[in-house]
Amino acid sequence: MFLTIDIGTSSYKGHILTPSDQYSFQHAFYVEHAWYFDSLIVVGDRKHKENRVFDLRDVVRILNDPSKRDITSIRERWPFIKDVLADGDIALDIRYGDRKVDERVSKVITDMLSYVLERVLKDLNTLVFGVCYIVPYDYSNTAIALMRHSFEEAQISKLKLVDERFATLLPYLYYGGIDRQDAYIFLMDYGDSCTTLSLARCLKGRLTFLSSKSLSTLSGRQLDRLLLKYIVLKYSRYTGSSLLADVPDKEVLLAESESAKIHLSSEDSVDVQLAVHGARRDLLVRRQEFEALLLLPLRTLSTSIQQMLRETGLHGEVVDSVIAVGGNAKIPAVSRLLESSFPFADHQYGRSIAHPATLGSSLLQLNSARSFATDLWCYRVFVDDQHFILVGRGLQTLTRDLLFYPVPTPKKGTTSLVKIIVERCLASELERALALPYKEAKEKELWRYVFGYHYMADISAAPRREDFSALSFGASNPFMGYKCPDLEVLTQECLEIMAHFLQDGRVVVSISQVHKGRYVPNSTLRFSFTDGKVIEYLKPHSGVMSENRLFAMNDEPYCTALTASTSLTASSVIPAVLSDRSTSAILEYSVKEDATLPEEKKKLLSDETVVVTCPNRFLRSRTMPELTNVVPAFAYSARSEFAHISYGAATDSRFLKKEELPCFVPPRRSPRNERLFFVGPPVASSPVTACVYSGTFRAGRREGKGMEFSANHSTVYQGDWLEDRYHGEGTLWFSDGRRLECAFERGAAEGSGRLFSREGAVVYEGGFARGEKSGSGTEYEEGGVIYTGEFRKGLRHGKGTLVCDNQCVYDGYWRNGLKHGKGKEVVGNTMYEGDFKRGLRHGQGVLTRLDSQIIYCGEWKWGKKDGEGKELFKGGIEYQGGYKDGRCEGKGRQFQGGLLLYEGEFVNGLREGKGTLFDDNGEVKMEGMFRRGKMNGVCTIVGNGGASRYTGEVVDDVPNGKGKEEYRGEGCYVGEFANGLRHGKGCFYNKEGELIYSGGWLFGLKHGVGELHDDFGLYSGEFVKGQKCGQGSYTLYSGDHYKGDFAEDLYNGRGEFTNVSGRVVYEGEWRDGQRHGEGKMFFGNGEYYQGEFVHDTMCGKGICFYENGMPKYVGSFLNDMRNGEGIEYKVNGEVLEQGFYVNNELVLSL
Repeated sequence: MFLTIDIGTSSYKGHILTPSDQYSFQHAFYVEHAWYFDSLIVVGDRKHKENRVFDLRDVVRILNDPSKRDITSIRERWPFIKDVLADGDIALDIRYGDRKVDERVSKVITDMLSYVLERVLKDLNTLVFGVCYIVPYDYSNTAIALMRHSFEEAQISKLKLVDERFATLLPYLYYGGIDRQDAYIFLMDYGDSCTTLSLARCLKGRLTFLSSKSLSTLSGRQLDRLLLKYIVLKYSRYTGSSLLADVPDKEVLLAESESAKIHLSSEDSVDVQLAVHGARRDLLVRRQEFEALLLLPLRTLSTSIQQMLRETGLHGEVVDSVIAVGGNAKIPAVSRLLESSFPFADHQYGRSIAHPATLGSSLLQLNSARSFATDLWCYRVFVDDQHFILVGRGLQTLTRDLLFYPVPTPKKGTTSLVKIIVERCLASELERALALPYKEAKEKELWRYVFGYHYMADISAAPRREDFSALSFGASNPFMGYKCPDLEVLTQECLEIMAHFLQDGRVVVSISQVHKGRYVPNSTLRFSFTDGKVIEYLKPHSGVMSENRLFAMNDEPYCTALTASTSLTASSVIPAVLSDRSTSAILEYSVKEDATLPEEKKKLLSDETVVVTCPNRFLRSRTMPELTNVVPAFAYSARSEFAHISYGAATDSRFLKKEELPCFVPPRRSPRNERLFFVGPPVASSPVTACVYSGTFRAGRREGKGMEFSANHSTVYQGDWLEDRYHGEGTLWFSDGRRLECAFERGAAEGSGRLFSREGAVVYEGGFARGEKSGSGTEYEEGGVIYTGEFRKGLRHGKGTLVCDNQCVYDGYWRNGLKHGKGKEVVGNTMYEGDFKRGLRHGQGVLTRLDSQIIYCGEWKWGKKDGEGKELFKGGIEYQGGYKDGRCEGKGRQFQGGLLLYEGEFVNGLREGKGTLFDDNGEVKMEGMFRRGKMNGVCTIVGNGGASRYTGEVVDDVPNGKGKEEYRGEGCYVGEFANGLRHGKGCFYNKEGELIYSGGWLFGLKHGVGELHDDFGLYSGEFVKGQKCGQGSYTLYSGDHYKGDFAEDLYNGRGEFTNVSGRVVYEGEWRDGQRHGEGKMFFGNGEYYQGEFVHDTMCGKGICFYENGMPKYVGSFLNDMRNGEGIEYKVNGEVLEQGFYVNNELVLSL
């Protein structure tokens, strides 16, 4: 077990690292909790005034500056400090309950360390392999000596003191989020006690601190005091009393201020709880108030950063990564300051680990190597003159690498030959050997032949049947919990070619055939090399065998066959790959060569060089964070033994409380890390991406003419160098195939240059500054688009013209790559001239056709018409008024042919709201409420040039519902409408206001039951399609009355006609207003006629009756007279005469 201890403000922070060697995998569990020095303190209960949490880190900092050891000022801040002793210790006045004890800081630390170590060992029941203590950068020699003495008194012998800066950066470099090849790193630790700023560079795996400074005046405590001072003033303004008088415990107020500061980092406002401590009220503090208090501290921080950059001769733009740790680094204003100071750096990666210093120390204990034995030679295994793997012992090579190579399909038979050549070169010549083409490197003897072999792969070979039938991954497989790489090559017939550089200098090359993810039995061949000589079974040969003999079909009799029997049985490939326990050195840091540390401090820390190693399986697969965090099934039971270290209650028997972990959040791989550091290829392929240099050197640095190549022989840079950076005329190739020809200054393009695409076409020519397009230039895009104008920071900025197919599409001003300011833009058959903002039309502008006809003139907002404007639509309609989101909105007017067409409100481009529509003469045509472009609601419609005027409910421009329609000189109608016609109940009045008709209507015609006053009288009854039809009554102005059936406005059917006196005149059938058919007519003398009528006359058979009801005449009638055969009777019923009548005269008696 390894224990890492970080003594922070107000508490210890302990992390336990427990490696597991089960199945050759190491699993790290990082746990953290805080415990306090005063065992009687009740966290959150401030009534026990004698119980205090000692700010131990701040207390030890008293020893940093002897000039500031005024005991009076020290006791004002720390009342429990008694004195600063001459031997470099600090005397304390501590109370344990009611007992007062004189203690020393070293004694308190010793007691706590002994207690913690005892409890951890008791609960875990294991041994401590080492203890690591993180030393703050600002600690003086006296402070470090005090801490070392405390550890020695606690009988902790295997102690390692680690610089906090190196421990913080180590996780980010270890997990590959920061490029170990070449990266500038800015580190800021904004803690409660002080702020530490560091600028470091990692070059080819070697970490160097360029500058560091500690700001004791800039700390979280200072921010707490600033916030408390503001709270005191605000409290006094609201309550009229002093907060310090109401709550005399200043430490409690500082704790509340710190809590408010933490909440304001993620919230817009926070309630400061003061009433619970005796204040009169709580206070609300907003983030903008807090950020106003930060102006002065942030200015100090910004000045310190700029001063550090000037001292190192760097610019903020060259920094690749920013690591900001400490609670105060989470404040949004601090994050914004860092982002503005280092605009091109990665800021997100630094937030992926909660406690990087403690994690780094744990990694250092488990993965550090005391010595790093380099080797002069690097070995390369070339396969079929196409792919290779490279091994060596250095910071740029793996000590063990492998390659899965698909077996070529044989043309005939079942066997295929794979050519394998082993070569070596000096490690100092590796970059040059990789940069040059293979033939040229061979001619210059950079690659020296060691061994060659033809491997015969049997396609028909397969693993044992019983082994092949077993599952590759199952419940019995210990690696089932791992995220194994899904390699497509393992589904084919392939060879596993492995090279391993051992510690004793031997190199082992192993070749095995793989069939569907399993090793083929008896297919493995192993060869060993040492000092360029082939050995078999660890027995050296007489020398290096020549290539022609090695490739001969039959070996010479005196030559022992270079074949080694395999010890492998058929098994899965993936578990064997994951069980690789070999490591490679990835990072080197020398305390002795650190120019930012004093010499005396180096000796206290340990001036030996620190080398950090990493398992090759992680480096090879590039999935280190994922593989590290995997917890397989067999580790679940072991994991429950480790948990948070917490200072529990007295009744709790265990010091370590169980808690679900998990480990830590996997660090995010930075997208800026484009270059892989190690030369060795991934598992499934072999392209090499590390860069090498070939050229002149001066004082160990690249200077003069030189070329930089990627390992696949693609040129990266060719030209002049100065102090390891591009300087002078040169050509730079980018990873996407583009090429830059320009003058360089201090590693960045400066001056005039040209940028080419991967096809060789010019994409930009013009000025450069700090590696980016700047000044005047011309940019060429696909599709014939050409920009000519000004640039700044790689983007179009200033005056510029954009041309497409020899036609100008934009001429104006740009800002940060977008159109901004005055300009002209041509889109299709239209041209816009006016203001732009952030690439969009914004402000005043005019849109016209190419023939200069104005389409729109007015205000724009974010590419759309917005504000006041004027627009000409199709059909000749012109609109003047308000716009919003590109559509007519608000008050507006429409014109056509210079005449006002509409005036009113618009919504979404349509008439909506109150408005007035005018006719061609300028007279009001419609007035009222519009909805979706048409009138809806209560409106007024004027028709036929003013001949009619409607007021009432309207739907879609047509009267619908209740309304009133007035007719010039004719009267008016009041009632219901449908689709513009009278429909439903309604009344019609004449021009004098007299009611003419009241009743039902159907599509503009009288229909249903109603009353009509016409020229002859009053009709009350049924109407059909505008005519009297059905049952009704008709009272004439003369007093006569008809009641009965009507049709086509006339009496039709059965009816009764009554005279003014009320006597029935006729009762019977009618046709077209005349008596017709069967009927009964009464005479004034009481007599009556009953019979047939034709066209209002008695015609046909009929009977005339006396008043007493006796028949008077029975016979035929014509034109109201007797005509034809008939009989006349007396009153008493006797026959008077009988015969033929003509016009009432008897002409022939019978």
